[in-house]
Formats: sequence, structure tokens, C-alpha cells
Amino acid sequence: MRSTRARFKLCLRWCKSHEHQLRAQSLADKLASGDSFNFWRGVRSMNPGSHTLPLRVDHAVGEEGIASMWGEHFKGILNCVRDEESENALRGGMRGVSLQGFRSVDHEEMRGVLQSLSSSEALGMDGLPSGAFKYAPPSLVTWLCLFINACVCHQYIPSQVLAVLIVPLLKSKVKDPANSGNYRPIAIATALSKVLEKVVLHRLEAYLYTPDNQFSYKKGLGTEIPPSFLSWEILYRGNSPTVAEMKMELFRSHCYSIYCNSLWSRYKVATMNRLKVCHNDILKRLLGLPRWCSSSLAFARNGVNNLDVIRRHSVFSLRSRVELSTNSIITSVRQSSAYVCGPIQQRWLGLLFVQNVG
Repeated sequence: MRSTRARFKLCLRWCKSHEHQLRAQSLADKLASGDSFNFWRGVRSMNPGSHTLPLRVDHAVGEEGIASMWGEHFKGILNCVRDEESENALRGGMRGVSLQGFRSVDHEEMRGVLQSLSSSEALGMDGLPSGAFKYAPPSLVTWLCLFINACVCHQYIPSQVLAVLIVPLLKSKVKDPANSGNYRPIAIATALSKVLEKVVLHRLEAYLYTPDNQFSYKKGLGTEIPPSFLSWEILYRGNSPTVAEMKMELFRSHCYSIYCNSLWSRYKVATMNRLKVCHNDILKRLLGLPRWCSSSLAFARNGVNNLDVIRRHSVFSLRSRVELSTNSIITSVRQSSAYVCGPIQQRWLGLLFVQNVG
């Protein structure tokens, strides 16, 4: 076992030192064999593009200023805010808890927990990868058992274990990177805290109950199961009121974006009229209505916006973002005559005076 591990480390060290040479040789082989698709795919993977960080976020400037700004920002929205009422309620409920029935974590259980760790996790504040615990020697497994048992018996977890690395990620590349509201945080925990979480989950897994209709965060259930389940429910329930509500939710969530993808295309009036008729016919088919019935009445009774209202809302949302943007380039364009007499204003004025079709 020791010689195999040493051989593996030697091969891994050689691959890392010759990584660029191996990649170049792979690209040369693909080009020589005429595999242009995989050749350019490999070129794109080696040159993913430049992802420059913003120089200013809100009113913070510079790396240190932006980092301190994010620290203060996340302190106000994440769970590091002290809630004394909930803390006192939790401590009061734990006063009568006894640890006499607690079964200590043994070597076999800890080994199973470590094997369930993922090797592709990001590094936390401790800088230790999960593989360091997953392939740990028996002596380290014993120390981990002692540490977990001590945390439970003394009801204390060191702050170094609970430390997380918060990374702000941009929600959309088309949005303003200088606005803090366009970011979402992810918390990267330490590898030791993941071991503790796995131990707690392994102990509580037998007592967890999730309904059959919950498809998120459950093993063996994917994204293709909810649509199949919904189709079966619609066929089973027939024309009940709940089916009509489900159809309306599907119509709102899917048909709205389909007809607004080409919002700025130069459609002719005849093309827009055909899109309106298609949009109206989809709603009538869902509700089982004949084509000759009033489309306006069907939309009004079911509380659904027609195509004209959807387009007006989308254009108004775009105009609002342009008007409220603090970007210097957008501000200069907004103050010029090209914006006042440009296509955005013309499209907005054209949408205010439309004729109902269908």
C-alpha cells in the first residue's frame, strides 16, 4: 500500500510539471487527425476568456475597500447576526437534555463518514481538502473520533471549525457588476465542519421525514420527475378547479418568456398579430375553450396578462433599469438625444397605443 501511494504521488508530480506539454501534445494530435471540433474545444478550454474584477462596488473602491464592504454587507444579512430571543429559547430547551444515551462515534462509523465525503469540494478557511480526511490513515481517524465525541459531550464547537469563506458571485454577466444587489453569496465551509455535518446527518437520517412531493435535495429524484408527475395529476384530476390553477401557473411561467425573447426584433405588424393569435390560442387550448370565444374575456377571468401587457411590462422594466442606472456610460447615453429619439423610446410609445387582436 505504501509503495502504491508513493508511485501515485510520483506520477501526479510528473503530470503537474508536464501539464502544459501534455495539453499541447493533445491539441497537436487532434489537429493532425482532422478532429477540428475537439481541437477548438480544447483551445477554448485553455483560453476561457478574461474575467476582470470590478474596480468599484457600490461606494467601495479598491481590493481592500471592496473586501471590507462585503464583510459588512454579509454581516447584516447572514446568520452571524445575533438573535438573543432564539438563542435563549434554544438554551432553555437544552437544559433538560441528557447525554447518557449518547452513543460515541466509533472508528467504523467515522471511516464510513469519511468515505462519503466528496473529493471535489472547494478549499475553506483551513486550506485542507476533503481528500485529506477521506484517505486519512487510521491514526487520524481515531483523533477525529475523539474530537467529534468531545464536541458533543462538552456541547462546544471551536470557532475555527465554524469559520466559512464567503465568495460573492455575479448573478448575471449582463447586469451591472458595480451594484452589490447583483451578487449572491456562497459559503465555503472547512473540511472538518463537513465531517461534523456528515456525522450529525448520519445520526439523524433515520428520523428525517420528507413528503413524496418534495423533489429537491432527495436522492434518486431529478428535474424530469416533477413535469411527469404534474402531467399525471392533470390527466387524473380532469377538469377540476385545481387543474385550471395549475394550467394557469404553467402558462404564466413558460409562455411569458417565450414571446418576449425577441422583444427588440423588428417585427412587422402582421408578424406581431400572428404571435398574438398564437398566444391567445394556447390559453384557449389549456382551458378547453373554442377559438371563436373572446380572448380578452378569457385573460381577464383567469387573471392572466395578454401579450401586449407582457411586452409593456418588459419594456417598462428595461426603461426603469436604464433610468436608475449609475453606470457612467449608460448615464451619458441617457442624457443624449440618441436616447430620447432612439428605438427604446419609439418602441415604448408604440406599445402604449396598440390594438387588441384575437
